[in-house]
Amino acid sequence: MTIVTLLVPTDFSAEAKAAAHFAAKLAVQIQARVILLSVVEMDTTETVLSNWKKLEQQLTRNAQKSLEKLTHEIKTEAGPKLSIASDVTFGIPMSEAIARYASEQQVNMIIMGTKGASGLKKILTGSNTTKLMQISPVPVIAIPAKAVYQGMKKMVYATDLQHVKEEIKVLARIAALFEAEILVFHCVPADSQAREDRGLEPELIEQAQYGFISFHQVKSDRVDKAIGDFIDESKADMLVMFTHELDFYEKLFGRSVTRSLAFQSRIPLLVFNRSVS
Repeated sequence: MTIVTLLVPTDFSAEAKAAAHFAAKLAVQIQARVILLSVVEMDTTETVLSNWKKLEQQLTRNAQKSLEKLTHEIKTEAGPKLSIASDVTFGIPMSEAIARYASEQQVNMIIMGTKGASGLKKILTGSNTTKLMQISPVPVIAIPAKAVYQGMKKMVYATDLQHVKEEIKVLARIAALFEAEILVFHCVPADSQAREDRGLEPELIEQAQYGFISFHQVKSDRVDKAIGDFIDESKADMLVMFTHELDFYEKLFGRSVTRSLAFQSRIPLLVFNRSVS
């Protein structure tokens, strides 16, 4: 059996630590391995390193010490079933260093923390998490600071249906790890005459070879609010999106993301970047 490896970059902030604890609990459920990664943002060219070797060594020691402390903290909470390791890497910018490390170590998924009540707004308007989502060779899960892992029973997959048949197969492989239900969510304008395609649900089940899939179409001119309401009503554990360099987000939410996305303070966001798939 192939072991799933989860990469958890950390800067040792409260948000990053919360993401690490979330990742540990998730890992125990699916018997995955966790790698805690500290990125020291330094130019790694030979000329620079020769001049800054002592600084590099000191930064490495500091990072390793912090990683040891965090690893012990997480193992104490998660218990002996957790497989966890830690590592230090160098590079500028941080997002590229993480993406490179993920490729080199052949990890399956990256888990990172986000700040603030409107977590999705933070993800979309900057930060290392956003940049990483644009270049990551593997799926990225953004964990809001207030998120608490309570299992993964329902995943809301928000889609414009353009690539739904190929994307559902990819998502089903992830959902199967948790035996989670996939709630395919599609929003159309309030005045749309489009009827719900009742034949799509069995077609997706057949396409993915996964039985826990349901299709839900909602009419609304506020897609962000519609997703938030649906997540609350369904008591979902994760929001899932596929995107090409985040353009789908801009179409979906517009450039102004409001407080109506406060649901992101507790719901993780799983992103598959189509541009590098």
